[in-house]
Amino acid sequence: MRTGNEIARITDQHYEQGVKRTKNFDLRLNAATRDGADILLIHNHPAGMPPSISDINILAGTKMRGIVAGHDGSIYLYTAPSKKIPVEDFDVAIHRYKEYTNITSFEKALTDLSKEFGFNFIKL
Repeated sequence: MRTGNEIARITDQHYEQGVKRTKNFDLRLNAATRDGADILLIHNHPAGMPPSISDINILAGTKMRGIVAGHDGSIYLYTAPSKKIPVEDFDVAIHRYKEYTNITSFEKALTDLSKEFGFNFIKL
């Protein structure tokens, strides 16, 4: 993040759900991490959804940060949790907000979990 240099990218995949990280992507990311680079992972969520638990958990144990950009103009910034968040904990958190829209319930659940698991979650 200090230099603005791109470490790696995956732009040639067209999966409906998620991205399959390539070996080359992981090798370059791991090398940059070993070199002490400040890393910001950026990806899109076409439907404008906040980061998933998988998006957040991939940062656990690192100093990396993430940004998710939605095609509706939404932008979310998040940092690494103190430990991986169990899917069951997310299910309980999101159930508290079942009367809201999908996006709002996700935002509220992630805000709750951010306090419990020590990460930042911000809608910019």
